[in-house]
Amino acid sequence: MIDTEQKVLVTSRSTKLPGQITGRSENNRIVSFEGPDSLIGQMVTVKITSGSANSLHGHVLIRSATVPSVI
Repeated sequence: MIDTEQKVLVTSRSTKLPGQITGRSENNRIVSFEGPDSLIGQMVTVKITSGSANSLHGHVLIRSATVPSVI
């Protein structure tokens, strides 16, 4: 998956990496990357640059459409 572009639903601020946010890719992998908290709840396209045993790391390429919230 390294060097691929993945659509990611941003879910929260990273608990382990300061200044990073995390989300889930379409195949349910955890992805961490730098970005503002305002992206939480949105879909973004992330370029995957590295990986570890439990997660992927990358950087945001573009913002996608906002995901509607469920009430």
